[in-house]
This record gives sequence, C-alpha cells and structure tokens, in this order.
Amino acid sequence: MKKYSYAVLCMVLCTAWISGGLAQPVIVNHLSTDITAIPESAILQAKASLHIAYGHTSHGSQLVSGMNGLVGFMNGLGYPHNLYGFNAGGSNGALDFRDTPFSGAEDLGNPDRTSWATATRNYLNTHPAVNVIIWSWCGQVSGASEANINTYLSLMTALEQDFPSVRFVYMTGHLDGSGAEGSLNIRNEQIRNYCTDHGKVLYDFADIESYDPDGLVNYMPLYANDNCDYENNGEYRNWAEDWQAAHIQGTDWYDCDAAHSQALNGNRKAYAAWWLWARLAGWAGPVQDDTAPAAPQNLTAAPVNETEVGLSWSASSDAESGIAGYRIYRDGVFAGYTVNTTYADEDLVPGSSYTYTVSAVNGAGLESDPSPAAQADTPSDNEAPDSPGNLTAVPSSSSAVNLAWDAAADNSGVTEYRIYRDGELIGTTDATHYSDTGLLPETAYVYRISAADAAGNESALSDPVSAVTLDASLVPQTIRLEKTDTEVTDSFIYAYEPDTNFGEEPYMGAIDRFLVRFQLPASLNNKQILSASLGFYVWNQSDFQPENYMDVYALQNEWTESAVTWNRRTESDLWNTPGGDYDASGPVVRILHVQGVDHAFYPEADITALVQSWVDGTAGNYGLLVMNDCATGIGLKASEYGEGTRTYLRITYTDKTETSCLCTAPLPERTMLAFNYPNPFNPETRIELFIEKRDRIRIDLYNSIGQRVRMLMDQSCEPGTHSIMWNGTDDSGAQVPSGLYFYRISGGNRILTGKMQLLK
Repeated sequence: MKKYSYAVLCMVLCTAWISGGLAQPVIVNHLSTDITAIPESAILQAKASLHIAYGHTSHGSQLVSGMNGLVGFMNGLGYPHNLYGFNAGGSNGALDFRDTPFSGAEDLGNPDRTSWATATRNYLNTHPAVNVIIWSWCGQVSGASEANINTYLSLMTALEQDFPSVRFVYMTGHLDGSGAEGSLNIRNEQIRNYCTDHGKVLYDFADIESYDPDGLVNYMPLYANDNCDYENNGEYRNWAEDWQAAHIQGTDWYDCDAAHSQALNGNRKAYAAWWLWARLAGWAGPVQDDTAPAAPQNLTAAPVNETEVGLSWSASSDAESGIAGYRIYRDGVFAGYTVNTTYADEDLVPGSSYTYTVSAVNGAGLESDPSPAAQADTPSDNEAPDSPGNLTAVPSSSSAVNLAWDAAADNSGVTEYRIYRDGELIGTTDATHYSDTGLLPETAYVYRISAADAAGNESALSDPVSAVTLDASLVPQTIRLEKTDTEVTDSFIYAYEPDTNFGEEPYMGAIDRFLVRFQLPASLNNKQILSASLGFYVWNQSDFQPENYMDVYALQNEWTESAVTWNRRTESDLWNTPGGDYDASGPVVRILHVQGVDHAFYPEADITALVQSWVDGTAGNYGLLVMNDCATGIGLKASEYGEGTRTYLRITYTDKTETSCLCTAPLPERTMLAFNYPNPFNPETRIELFIEKRDRIRIDLYNSIGQRVRMLMDQSCEPGTHSIMWNGTDDSGAQVPSGLYFYRISGGNRILTGKMQLLK
C-alpha cells in the first residue's frame, strides 16, 4: 500500500469505492479547496445521491457556516441559482444535509469519547436512507492519547462493518497553536496514517486551516491556531485576516460566521466539504499533476543595507498545473514566500553571512528541488540606537511594577531593551513594556532603560523613574470560579419537562430557567469584595428583539444538581414556586440581550453587593436563578462544558477587612483610602478618595502594559471625601478600548494603585 506523504502535501484522488477489495483513500485537505474545479455535474450528482448526517458542536459548525454563506456567494458570481443549496431532507433539489440530528452525543468527544458511536447506530437504525455519516471534534484531539484515538478508529471501523452501505468520514482535530511537535499534530498524524493505510475517507480539518488560498506556507508549524493566528520569528499575525485584507470581499472571499475563527477559514471548509460530497458521489477529481516543477535558476543575493538582502531569480515553469509561487530558504530554514521572482529578506543581523536557496511550488502543491545557492554578507553596524523615551513605572501589586516606554529609533532596528533597577541589569525584552516581579512590598525602586541593536550597540540610559510597591493588604486579587463539581453546580430546568433532571447537560438549545451556584472559597470570608461579575457563554441566539432581558434572582433554598427539576429541588422537596424558591421582590441584576452574539460571552453582569452579603454571612449562598421570559431565545453553556466557554463568576477582592469607604472617624496609619465603582464599568466609573489631611493629589490612569492614558486630577484637596468620574477617554478625549486599567493616586508620601475594567 502506497504511503501518501504530507511532507510534499500530495492529495490522494482515487476511486471512492472498489468493489471486492480494499478501498482507496479519499483525502480531502487544503488542496481540495478549489471550488471552481468541481464540475456542475458532480455537484448535481452529489445532491441526487447523498443523504448526509453531520454531528458537531461549535468548531465543526465552521463547515456549516461556510456552506450557508457559499450559496449566495456563488449565486452572485453567476453560477446556477442555489446550485450549492442544502437542507434537511433535500427538498427543492437541494443536498440532503442533516445538521446535528443525533441524540445522546454532541461531537466525537462530548459527553465522552464513545457516545457518538451509539448515537450513530441508533440514528442509522431509524433512518436507513442516510448513506454518509460525518462527525467532528471540538478540541478533544488536543488532549487525546494514542489509546483515545485508537478507540475512535476502532469504533469507526466497527460502524463501517455493521453498515456497509454507509460512507463514514473521518476527521482530524482543529489547530490549537502547539505546532508540529505538539500532541495535537501527533494525534492528527495518527488519524491521517490510518486513513491512508486502510483506504478511508478523511476530511482533514486541521490541514485545511493550515494554509491560505495561495498554499505556499504551512502555518501549522508556525504555531497556527483555530483563529488563524500564527507566529514567525517573533512576529504575530493572522493569515486569514492578512489574505482577506489583500483581496476583494464578494469576489475572492465571502463573509460567514465561522465560530472561533475567520470568514476565510469558513470559506475553505465549505469548498472542501463540496469537494468531499462530489468525491463520495463518484467524481474522480481533476487530472492529477504528479510532476514537480523545474527548480528556479540564476538566483542572486545582494545586501541592501545592514539588515536587508535582496533576492532575484529566473521564473520556473510547470506544464501541467503552472507555478503557484516560490518558497525562500535562508541557511536551509524556510524564511518566506512570494508569487514574484524577487524577495526582500529583512530584519537580518548586521555583519553576518547568509546562504539562500529558492524552490518553486506548482498548482498541485508539489515543490521543486532547490535552486543553486547564493550568498550575501550584510554590512557591519557601529551606530547605537537612540535612548528610549517616556519611561513610566506603575506598581501593580505589593511585589510587581509595570514598566512602559516609547520605542527607540535605530538605523538597523532595535533588537532588545535592557531594564535596570537601582543601577543593576535585571532583564531584557523585545517589547516596549516589562513587568518587574518578586519585589518587596511598600518599597521604592528606581528604573532606567536602554536600547540595543543586533550588532550589540547599546544606547544611553533613559531618564530615571521611581515607583513604590503597594501595601499588600490593599492589593486587589481576582479569582474566577467556573470548574464543575469543585466550584460550580448548575442545572437547566424546563416547564415542558417538569420532572426531568438536566443537571449533567453541558448546554441546551434554549433556556427556560437556569440554576447556578458558586462555591465560594473560605479565603473570601470577611474580605472586601471590590467587584463580582457573572459571565454567561451564549452559543446560540434566535428571534432577537430589542430591550429584552434575562433576569437573575437570588435563590432561597438548597437544591441538588443531580435531582433538581422544575417541580422539585430534590426527589422529595417541592419548590414553593415552580422553577425555584427565589426572592421575587426583584432581580439581582438584569442582563440586556445583545444582538448577534453567537459562541461568545455576553457582557458581564455586576452582582457585587450579593456576593459581599454571601462572604459576610448576612445572606445564604443558595445560588442564582436565571429567567429568560422574553422573545429573544438563547442557548447557554453550563459548567460541564470546556473551560473558557462556560458560566463563571469573577471576583476581585482585597485582604483588607476594614471598610475602605467614606469614613468620618480618623483612620490610623492611613493618609489616603480609595476605591472605584462600578467595576467593571461602562461607560463611566467613579473613584472615591478619602484623604486625612490637606494635600496635593494627582491621579493618573494607565493601561495594562503601563502606558499612561490620562491625567485625571492634579490639584490641592481639602481633608475628607472626594469623588472623581472617569468616562473612559484619554488625554485627547478619545475613547480608550475595552480592557484592564490602573489608577495611580499620589499625594504626600503615599501612593495608591487600583485596578478597573472597562467593558464595551
């Protein structure tokens, strides 16, 4: 059996099914994304002969979102009207595509790694017309072991044996940024090798999102993730956003709601899906090009300046599929690509020698031999950079100071900044910010910064700045409660199934009532709660109407997750009110529905006062009841779902147990006290400041990397309480973006710093 090499990215396009023998593999990957290569007859044949059932959650929905957008896109390009149409049942000449029709499993790893197989059997036994089954992963390959993947492969094989008339499509897991050596790629290779060795059908989800339409760069080894972000030589970019920006929307690509990703990724998933349907319906694929192009010739390399080399070469040729572009290698390592016959290699080290080769890539993804090598030497650099300017130092805790400064200029570019604390070099960074940690509380430090280039030339030191770390008892601390069992218990309850327990469900299509209780750690007892914010992850929204709200009430009795239903808290106890014993005098908070939210969090809801009463013991923590009695429907994800996409409670507090508020009695050993509310805020927050004696007070606001955005106050103040509003603007009056901000209040010999979060 021939091994199909992913190193040369060779697509296997063989007959889909060979009677009486081992099937040839059908591998659909990034080379299967030319929608124009699929003849109309193959599309029509797929629509006439296939009955597809597809199980997936959010990542797998990229394929469906892309197919939805493709219909109108191709209509707009002049293709036959609704040629790419689909629906459940295949009515009106559409493809019969049944989206998430299974019961008992959500995807290949949810609720576990085997339930999908049982759900498939049950569905096929009651829907004999279905002849294609496809399931996707939603992140579970990243944490899979070899044995886990073998279980998946074995279950698929058993289904194939038991349902020989059905085509089962295998799938790889989506990218997670772990690169070529990461566990995800190793497990994906396990799936790929099995499919090529055993003649299976593979929709290579990860490979499709590893390439842009030009196909010249494999972004997976560059630590690409599912959002299309990648890293190359310290530079962070997004290949889909870059390609979209350089091409015409509506002509070269179309907008679609690709969950967790970019529109272009959804486009390519849809193109590959129709390639798959056409292949399964009997299309043999385009004529295959098995011959690599000729190697480029006449490569020259010449230095342009201390950090740049210019390359040029003669064009290559390929008689079968043409030249798609060229790959550039520096000292044997991939350095870049171009569709032209010239290339500028930048950000090099002055006074260094480099050796280059170039290869050509044809339309089938085959790469030529390398060109003859060419060498270039960059000139030496003896000029030091300018000194960094506008250094700021902002204490962020009792043991850390955040530094920020303006970028320094240099003829060949700054490669690093050197950080000096009290005259001693303590670290380096290539960014224009740095966090100095491990410091002593309430201690003064002096900082200076220098810039250095690749040749080792160092600038003069910046002007010194000082900072005093905070009093440990005043430092805000933040925890996020979201883990199932240990931190959160929750359950959906429904009036239409009043005696059914939904405590183990990770999410539901639309909420009626949702119960959630957060287990507060004992370390919060009697602490001052600065902010407590609820976050709900919305994976589905329908029938949006303006001015619709979810209402959140405080529950008043104990309940058990595994037993609670609409009618009962436990097996024996009835609710006083169906759906929950709650404080009906009014909701704790109302959450305004936001139009268009899908697979994202709603803006956080402030329940600070309630959480403060829980930690003080003045109210019992029985949890919350979420009601959605309005026209706008939403689906929420519960604690049983994956981390980062489920309900949470974020609490910011301070260890200081005395009240930091508007006090009239003298405050011993305190010249200033301050806090801000609301926090988080939108559009404005109020900083409450108490000073014990007349003093000149200055308030500066900084972003999360220590850059000053606004001087809010600088004036003499009388003793007592002062209230200062901030409306989220900088010194120029422009609105600042959402994020974490710090206020720094200085007066006399005291400095106070606090955190606040702007949400938009």
